[in-house]
Amino acid sequence: MARNPRGRGSLDPIRGKSRGGGLNLLPLQVDQSNMSIGPGASVQLVVEIDLRTERIDVRDSTVFDVDGERLVLAQTQPAIKDSKLRKEITVTYLEEEKDGPVRYGLPAVITGFTGYDDLMLRRKVGAVAVRKRGDPIPYDLRRYYRVVPTSRSDLTIVIPPSLVSSPL
Repeated sequence: MARNPRGRGSLDPIRGKSRGGGLNLLPLQVDQSNMSIGPGASVQLVVEIDLRTERIDVRDSTVFDVDGERLVLAQTQPAIKDSKLRKEITVTYLEEEKDGPVRYGLPAVITGFTGYDDLMLRRKVGAVAVRKRGDPIPYDLRRYYRVVPTSRSDLTIVIPPSLVSSPL
């Protein structure tokens, strides 16, 4: 159990509730009516964005549990380190809409690391607990715009012969 920085008692890192008095570490109210993420859903976690090197650290995960503003997610490979505790991440997921799939991002903060009883595997698996910090918004994982050239775009593509395999 972590020590509650706001007062007395210890803090349950998964439920975010203090034991023995004190306040929740992250008391957030989030409207879930516009979010269709639930147990078993595949998500991608944006763990870090480095603007200097234009690198985005995105890791695959699965939702184990949703309870109000709390999500319990499968630990990623490579694992999210303890140093990320209380750091903000973005939980992204795809949702099917009338014009096709749309990716949404849900801002969240990591509140703890734990084991989670996986009934299918009949063992404990690593889990990351997060608390929502806002509503889902459309989110793009691409670093650059996708451009689809038209037939009138007057583009020429040159491929060096060394990169082209010749027929035998």
